[in-house]
Amino acid sequence: MAIKYSIYDNPPRRDGKKPERHIQVKNLKPVGNYDIAGEMKKINPLYSRGTSVGTLLVLRDAIEQMIADGCSIHLDGIGTFTPKVSADITTRADRQGRQRLHTTNLKVTGIDFQPDEGLLDDINSHAQFEWVAGVRTSPVSDEELRAVIDRHFAKHDTLTRAELMEALNISKDRARLFLNKLVADGTLRKGGVRATTRYMKV
Repeated sequence: MAIKYSIYDNPPRRDGKKPERHIQVKNLKPVGNYDIAGEMKKINPLYSRGTSVGTLLVLRDAIEQMIADGCSIHLDGIGTFTPKVSADITTRADRQGRQRLHTTNLKVTGIDFQPDEGLLDDINSHAQFEWVAGVRTSPVSDEELRAVIDRHFAKHDTLTRAELMEALNISKDRARLFLNKLVADGTLRKGGVRATTRYMKV
């Protein structure tokens, strides 16, 4: 098992500077109480799966009650849970004519989690990473598209949509759009149907 990630290109900047890139986690695997309970049993065989699941449910109820009581909860070695609150805020005049802030629809909209440094250090000591191809979001210029087409046909007689997707690191829809454009302007001609569709240079 590994944390899968891709490199994400931001759209071009208006100030002309090079677009920034950042790492994006891909394909996070969701796990539930029974998965966690299974891991707890591996760590300590004295914990049965049923006891572990029960412990997790009791912990959840305790956290719920303490956050509802206005607490920020810190679990040693894990981290801190802090509620986020929202409301509709209006102004009203009091009896003396002074404007006072008034709130309605107060509710907890989320819970921020800040992990302890020890937890992050321990996770990083075990984590493995695997790069997966991301999908490009930056524009493809006509010059770049033509250059990719020319390089491909210098070695191959036909082109598929999947090959163009891989060459430009773009989505299926963008590849289809580019191929339709190249067929319309007479650069390519289309042959075959559906899964067997191939494009030839005119």
